Amino acid sequence: MRVTVVGDTLLDVDVKGTAERLLSDAPVPIVDVQTVMRRAGGAGLVASMLLADGHDVDLVTTLSDDDAAGHVRGCLAGANIVASRSGIPTPVKTRLIVGTHPLARMDEGCADPPPASVTPEMLETIDAADVIVVADYGRGLAEDARLRTVLSDRGLNVPVVWDPHPRGGRPMLGATVATPNLPEATRAAGVQGRDATTAALAARALRDAWSCPIAVTLGELGVLLADAPDEPACVHPVSAVTCVDACGAGDRFSSALAVALASGAALPDAVATAADIAALFLAGGGVSALGTQRLPRFSGHGPVGQRIEQGPDEHGPDGRGPDGYAPAAHGSADHRSVAHGSAQRDRDAVGAARERRGAIGGYPHTIGAVAVPAARATSVASEFTRERNEGR
Repeated sequence: MRVTVVGDTLLDVDVKGTAERLLSDAPVPIVDVQTVMRRAGGAGLVASMLLADGHDVDLVTTLSDDDAAGHVRGCLAGANIVASRSGIPTPVKTRLIVGTHPLARMDEGCADPPPASVTPEMLETIDAADVIVVADYGRGLAEDARLRTVLSDRGLNVPVVWDPHPRGGRPMLGATVATPNLPEATRAAGVQGRDATTAALAARALRDAWSCPIAVTLGELGVLLADAPDEPACVHPVSAVTCVDACGAGDRFSSALAVALASGAALPDAVATAADIAALFLAGGGVSALGTQRLPRFSGHGPVGQRIEQGPDEHGPDGRGPDGYAPAAHGSADHRSVAHGSAQRDRDAVGAARERRGAIGGYPHTIGAVAVPAARATSVASEFTRERNEGR
């Protein structure tokens, strides 16, 4: 399957270390750096996830020609990058992590950019897409009028999943589904609150305003889907998992949702499948697994969350990944590779999502006009989209 990702690309850097001392002249920790890990961020992170799943990926974006952009291209060596020149420094977001806990984040080159340039090659790539994910990170590419027109035209024939941003525009006309998190949804709808009732009100308001279904990610509660105007919003809960880093979970959800839709799943089933895959992504290490082992996927075997499947990814002759780091030890011999059986696993996951309606107390479960999960997952350590709540 060839997936086209459209959106703003960044460079994400994780500086990890330990802190056992304080400065003598201020009560701040001294961090002994142990590792520095770089990965493509923004739309580039979505592309990285789809590459790790074994899909062919086109990335339509804008890029600079600086060193940071070189790192981005290196992390996306398997993707077909179709990019205009940004003419400004690549945005770099660096997290300082002590143990498993972020201590600070430093942003470089993240000021408001000039209007993005769009080339004929970028429009042609979108026009030939099999399925599209728009990863809008609020830097202007997704607001280009010509690009939006081509997206709307292509959306008549293929699924278009739109992941919005508070600083970005509304989805283009004809989007298959939009995937805001709860703070994004309530802000865009002009309502306040954090409960299921408020989420449903926001989702229905955005469904009417944006003229497309809305899937609101709710962290440990799952995903609330507002689809047809004459149907109540439904919450699709997720299995309880433990994670320490929720970075990228929203990107994992939108990428998995696009693949499920392109595989022929109905929207409610695709949402349920994507929610499970995002939960397993967190349980399997989240973004820390990128470049070291294949991303966790829902295998489609047995009850939800029973098995996290991993396999080898692509490494160079010395066994190192695109960022120069050696891979972690892989799982047992029956784990499949990235590409082998990828389409079949997608179909299996969709089938398992349908079977799960009776496995978790008969979900999705609705009461009146607002849906509630039949079984609330209470041990999730982090929300799907905490990184955006922190100003992502």
